[in-house]
Amino acid sequence: MEMMITLKTISDSRQYPQLVKWYYQANPISYELGYGRFANKIITAQLANQSPLMRNNFLQGIFIHEKLVGFLITYPTDKSRQIDQKSYEFLKRHMSRLSYLRKIRFYQKVAQILNIALAEDSYYLHSLVIDPAYQGQGIGTAVIKKLLSRYEKLSLYVNDQNTRAVQFYLKNGFKIVHHGQIRYQNIFYGEYLMHHEVNIK
Repeated sequence: MEMMITLKTISDSRQYPQLVKWYYQANPISYELGYGRFANKIITAQLANQSPLMRNNFLQGIFIHEKLVGFLITYPTDKSRQIDQKSYEFLKRHMSRLSYLRKIRFYQKVAQILNIALAEDSYYLHSLVIDPAYQGQGIGTAVIKKLLSRYEKLSLYVNDQNTRAVQFYLKNGFKIVHHGQIRYQNIFYGEYLMHHEVNIK
């Protein structure tokens, strides 16, 4: 029996303060390296109404019987560079100048490994986050199926150390098309670019 989920645009994330915690829990490695002690503040700002991700209603809640159990952020890939640029500008406004300057080398290196052309006419899955209390119940798979019924092509990046997420996407038909990796402060950091096309056999 297919799980009945509903995706609804969230226009005001303040109604759901748990989103910040879920967002951090989904990718703590990246957020700690990238934001450090500002992680909670920056994630809160990213989900705020004035952020580049929220202005165009890219944030959708995942609901089961009117209960919020997760969220996703998707947008057309042809908007990704514009959103990335605005997101960096947004980031600078929400970090101290000194902290930003200390991290700028990391941001530049990450930008290099993410500077891969995404598939044309595809949608970018920026985030897919499920409440930990509801993980392992098929909700994420149901969301992917719903997205693939709307879009023929989906692309996403996932941290290469997030084994659970990588296996989830592989299980749901995504393929790794690029692996970018950097070394920063004696720590290796990498991202997989993954892609799914409905007509790929």
